[in-house]
Formats: sequence, structure tokens, C-alpha cells
Amino acid sequence: MRRFRWILAVCTLLPIALAACQGGVSFGPGAWRVGEDIAPGVYEAADISGSCEWARLASLDAEGDAVLSSGTTTDAAVVAILPTDAGFRASESCGRWRFQERFTAISSGEWHTCALRFDGGPVCWGANRDGQASPPAGERFGAISSGGSHTCALRFDGSPVCWGTNHDGQASPPKDERFESISSGGWHTCGLRFDGAPVCWGRDNSRQSSPPDGERFTAISSGEYRACGRRDDGSLICWGSIGVWAPLARSQWASLSAGAAHECALRSDGTPYCAGSYDNGESAAPKEERFATVSSGYEHTCALRFDGSPVCWGRNHLSRRYDTAGFRRFEIVYTGAAQPPEHERFTAISSGGAHTCALRFDGGAVCWGDDKYGQPSPPGGTRIRIEPPEGWDASLR
Repeated sequence: MRRFRWILAVCTLLPIALAACQGGVSFGPGAWRVGEDIAPGVYEAADISGSCEWARLASLDAEGDAVLSSGTTTDAAVVAILPTDAGFRASESCGRWRFQERFTAISSGEWHTCALRFDGGPVCWGANRDGQASPPAGERFGAISSGGSHTCALRFDGSPVCWGTNHDGQASPPKDERFESISSGGWHTCGLRFDGAPVCWGRDNSRQSSPPDGERFTAISSGEYRACGRRDDGSLICWGSIGVWAPLARSQWASLSAGAAHECALRSDGTPYCAGSYDNGESAAPKEERFATVSSGYEHTCALRFDGSPVCWGRNHLSRRYDTAGFRRFEIVYTGAAQPPEHERFTAISSGGAHTCALRFDGGAVCWGDDKYGQPSPPGGTRIRIEPPEGWDASLR
């Protein structure tokens, strides 16, 4: 679950700007008009030969004080070109400048991932058999949440929009509703009205779409067969296949996150507590740690310390079925979903089915884990390949 919030626009809505904001755009040396020749955004020159000189311009022929900012480097250069800039100039030795995707929010589903650009534009990647990674064109959102095979988001006015599989109505939000936050689960979705009242829709075989009457929450999180809400006094209540988790309900909590068969929450001092399935260690939160945020995935959990460093626990492998020439075989695949990259610092993290994605402080996306459908391969971001630890034997898992 991600709280609803306003997002400052960085990309303008000029036709050429829209193309650049969608990624895959680059330009070479010379002088360029911002908003006409090139779009505002973050660009990187990685193939520098010699001394690269660049300048952001208040006018295309700007000199002296009219140069907004400039730089000279022999290493890779990253420059944020703003919508208010008139032009940009780069020397021949800079090579090509390539657009870099930057996001304000990211959400990992079971086999796909979605994120929001700075202008609220949605970007999704990974499995798309049911259209869960195909957001509606032209929309802008303030919040987004990826579920099993569907995705839901909130426009800036709080109205919900969903796409993907809708077999159980999980992608059919109630009409004329406005929500402060939204959370997509396995086959259901829950949102919070601005008065804190929970509303859920989709599959209800375990009562996961039937929140308790009369409750008001400050946060909500949907798992696979359950959902949990945080009251204003910090107490938690869950509903669905597991009913109420007494250890969580008795204490005060700062945040919560529901996974497939487990939930994790953080106390006000950042200490974690997890309840539910321990089959793969997804509820075995590390002791003596303090976290700023936590995210429960299918069978693993990840959290961020207050310095932004990631910590994960739970399942690092999965069993994959192969059908070849009439024969069926299973292979244990190491995913590394619960093995975060070293020496990284993030502002947000989201655990999915067998992958994890996070945002660096500059908004760049970093993902790791199972890549069967491309779910940890963000456009314009970084996919980190996790190698099995030395001595890892699939036959023993």
C-alpha cells in the first residue's frame, strides 16, 4: 500500500516531451531547444571521449550570466534538464545523451511491476497476459498498486482506475468513489476513503473483501487472501482467511504490509514484527534491526533501514515447471529476491512474487529477482543479477 500524495510535474505535456518522458529518447552534440527539439528530464552521457562540456541555457544563444548551469567532465555526466530551461548545449566529446527514467513511486506485483513518473504517468513492465502491465494511455496518477494479475491507481482527485484481469471484479472499483490510498491484493483490492472508511472489491471467498463495519483506518494493505488496516491509535486489525491477528491488534504500530500468507508491521521505533507463515522464513524478521518501511511479498519480505540500506528475509528460490515433448519436469531456480544488492541506498522498496524493486534517491529504479517475465527489468533503470551463494545446491532446497 502507498499513501496518496501529490506529485510535482517535471515533464511538460508537449508532444515531443511526452515521447521523451516515455523513455528511449537520445540526442547528440549541439544546441537543442527544450520542449521543441528535446524534452525536459534526466539525461546521461555515458560514452564520453575526452572532455565533455555541457550547459543549461536561459536562451539558445545564452552566454555568461544567461547560462543557468554548466559543467565539464571526463566521466559519465548526468544532467536534469528542466521544463523552464530554454535550451541545452553539449560538446562533441560528450557523445549521445540518453533519457533516464526517474520515478516517485514503485509497486511490485506477483509477476509485474508498475511505477509512476514525476508527472504521474504510469509505467509498467513484466508479465502482461491479462493486461496488468498495460496502463491506460493519457492517465496521470498520484498512487499506484500492483496486485496478482491486476493493477489499480488513484488519479489526483482520488478516483480509482484499475486494469488487468477482472475475473473476480478486482479491477472494477466502485463508481463515484474517492480514495486517499489504494492497495491491490491477489484477487481483490481495498481502498480508504478520505474519512478513513475501508472499501474493498473483488474475490471474497475468504471474506478478504469484507472489512469490519464501522472501522476507520489511516492505512490499509491487501494480501492474497486477507487485508489489514491500521487504526488511528496505531492498533491493527486483519480480515479474511486468518481473521484477527491478536499480537498485532494488541500493540501500536507505525506501518503494516500484508503478503501472501504473512504480515509484517513496524513499531514506532522501527522494530519489526511479522506473523503468519514461516515456511520460507518470510516472517522471520531480523532482531535488533530498526526500519523506516517494510514490504511483504509472496514468500519474502524486504525493509529499509533509516539510512536507506535494504534488508530482506525469506525465500530466495522457486520451483519452475517445464513441459517438453510430453514430459514434465521441475527445476529449482535461484531468484535472489531476498538478497538485496550491497552498498545501495533507497527511498522506497516493494516486494513482489519472486522479485523486488526499489527506488534510489534520484528516482532511478533498481530491481532484482526472478526475471521470467521481465518483472525486475525496469525501463531506463537497473536490473541487478543475483548469483547463487557459493555452495548453493538446488537439489537440497
